[in-house]
Amino acid sequence: TVNNDGETAVKMGVSYARFFSNLRELTTNSDVIVLGKVVDAKTIRRQDIVEFKTNTLSIEFIKTTYKFKIEQVIKGDVSVGEIIAVNQTGGIVNGKYTVGLINGKPAVMEDVGEGPPSKIAERLILFLRRTPWVLRF
Repeated sequence: TVNNDGETAVKMGVSYARFFSNLRELTTNSDVIVLGKVVDAKTIRRQDIVEFKTNTLSIEFIKTTYKFKIEQVIKGDVSVGEIIAVNQTGGIVNGKYTVGLINGKPAVMEDVGEGPPSKIAERLILFLRRTPWVLRF
């Protein structure tokens, strides 16, 4: 598809990370493997109000959508030069990484299951798996 910036884009969703015992298993379970560069990042916040009998909670879910420009295709049906959108749970809020806010305070999670946030211009090898669903904010 072509986005508002006139760039060719492939939309891909990311679920929580899975752990693999070796590189062969990781490669076999990846639909797309690419080398490229992060060209943009946007943190998205979605707020929900949850009402209980005794109190009300304001919960904000945080995710970051990275635009990733493909420099080399190792596996999959994408092309060099394409820009794919990769979603990651969590993001930077007030200078700190968090997966969400509860009543305005950062949610603390011992293990998010995903790596640290990526930086603009960072070169990465991504092992991606297409999912039948995408969590949309």
